Parts: sequence; C-alpha cells; structure tokens
Amino acid sequence: QTILAIIDGYVYQCITASFKEDEFLRVAPDSWRRKFGGLHGVAAQVCAQAIGHWAAQRGYFGQIAYVLEAGDDDQAEVDRRFQAIGRTVEQRRHIRYSSHTFARKGDARGLEVADYLASHWNKFDAETLSRSGHTRRSMRKDLAALVGSNPDKYRVFRFTGASLVRFLEAHGCH
Repeated sequence: QTILAIIDGYVYQCITASFKEDEFLRVAPDSWRRKFGGLHGVAAQVCAQAIGHWAAQRGYFGQIAYVLEAGDDDQAEVDRRFQAIGRTVEQRRHIRYSSHTFARKGDARGLEVADYLASHWNKFDAETLSRSGHTRRSMRKDLAALVGSNPDKYRVFRFTGASLVRFLEAHGCH
C-alpha cells in the first residue's frame, strides 16, 4: 500500500492555502497585514474558514479542536490569529472552534500528512503552475492520483495574481 493510499483512507478533507510570499508582501499593504496578519496567519485563517464551510456542507455542527505545527517562526502570530477567532462568536461558530494547540509533528500524525501534501503541492506549483512553456513539468503521478481520487476531498485555494487581489479586496483592501 502506498503512502498516498494510506493518507486517502484516513483524510476526510484536505485544505491547502497557497500564496507566493514575495507577491503577498508586495501586494498586501502594511495596514492590511497589521489587521489580518502575516502570510502564515492569513493562510491558517483561510484554512479554518474553509473547514467551517466544509463542516456546514456536510451538516456537521460539533466542535473542532485545531492542532497546528509547533516551532514555526510565525507560531506566536498564528496563535494570536486563532485567539482572535476564538473571541468572535460568529467566527467561532462558523469554524466550530473549541480550541487550538500547537504540537510537534511526531506528536500529531495529521501534521506529517499536511507536510507531505504541502511538499507535493509546493513542488507542483514551483515546477508547473509558476512556469511557462517548455520548462513546465507534469504533475507527479502520485499527487495526481491522490487529488484525482476525490477532488472534493482535496481542495487548494491558490492566491496569486488576480485571485490574490480579489482575496485582499474581499477582505477590506482597496
């Protein structure tokens, strides 16, 4: 059994928020970033909101405890963003927030799955989506098999170019 087959058997929903850091820093004004946070915090909020939509679509109204990777340079900022979500009743209800914590990868297997999928996605983005012409490579067969196995289960929100501008505008950037 392949790693991807094992993952597919245990994952209910995989959500990826993808940004290009240099573009985000160039396009998102300082005032907007002060309000909504840096790239890691914004990506975590996008994923939490998407989890809320996923839960609503499936009629799940229970609580969710969010486990985030410990040790990242932006951990304190991500923690502040989740604390802010936890203070807002409407947002807390939407994302089914009960709590959040940080754990090392070895202590939470889901974090290892997230890293594995993020690594595959980043490689695909860098080698295919962000290139043009003859330098583009095909999606790796293992990633194509996983994503193709159930496109509703594996969702990627890729914010670059016009989609980044629309995202920022939808969240108060003019």
